[in-house]
Amino acid sequence: NKYDKLTFNLDHFKGAGQLVEGILDYFQSEHWTNFLDYHLDNPSEEIWHSHIYVSTSIHPDSLVPIVEGFFAARHQGLVRCIDYLTPKPEIELGALHNIHPKGKPHFDFFFRFDGNVILEPMPIEKAEKRQNAISWGKSYMDKFYAQFPFQAMGPTEEKQLDDYFTSRHWKDTLNLIMEPDIIHVHCNLLLGIDPKILEIKAQEAFAAQGWTFDKIVPNVFQVQGAYRGKLVFLGRHPELVYDLGWQFDPTVICEPSLEPWSRDDVQPGFDLCFKSEFNALLEKDPYVRLEDEEIKVIVARF
Repeated sequence: NKYDKLTFNLDHFKGAGQLVEGILDYFQSEHWTNFLDYHLDNPSEEIWHSHIYVSTSIHPDSLVPIVEGFFAARHQGLVRCIDYLTPKPEIELGALHNIHPKGKPHFDFFFRFDGNVILEPMPIEKAEKRQNAISWGKSYMDKFYAQFPFQAMGPTEEKQLDDYFTSRHWKDTLNLIMEPDIIHVHCNLLLGIDPKILEIKAQEAFAAQGWTFDKIVPNVFQVQGAYRGKLVFLGRHPELVYDLGWQFDPTVICEPSLEPWSRDDVQPGFDLCFKSEFNALLEKDPYVRLEDEEIKVIVARF
């Protein structure tokens, strides 16, 4: 049971400073330094977003101040708060979501529990498309968009797009973003026009609510093994992250997609991430919390 695993986990790593040294070893490892060099700082590519995948037994409440301290030591302090999420409970995957160092793209730090390790790269067979570090940028998105013969916009098409932003689905989007137990919303759309036009109209619609943004990031995400498009809104006020996901459909301008995408157990037209599901995920395994002094020692050595 959970507490038997806890005894093993603590015995496995007992010894003066072993947790501290294990965490420091990871932040000096090839996996982490390559992520920084090629997925945050790549000189040959304008990176917009990235994912990194690890196996760990360290509680996310201990990982967050360590990650914050790491970037602060590089004079790239985080400009936003870090969220916790799990995409859906059955895949047993958690994330430090929306890590945004100053002057760099934001990224997500995905983790799976492994009581036999402190902090290590996730095996590729458990990561995204067999990659435990991955990123997307301008050249990737240019190629992704080039697949689709987006419709030209005229007065009729603009009226249809404006109608979407007065629809029940749009009002539900606004309400779900502000639900206390929901940490992240994907509004799922069928789209026949250039996503840049959707971005402009959506920004106007959010601004009508008094909402502001740090930035809006075009990207992709996996649905049933294939990538679909999305616009990631890094909200400044309220400080939340929410996405407009889209699947190309040449027969429409902009409509809700009511078929299930990533989940079939939530309101149609959406994928939702719940705080309560993340908390339940953590309860399943005996994550180790570091003492405040151990965290201070780690951060002081960055």
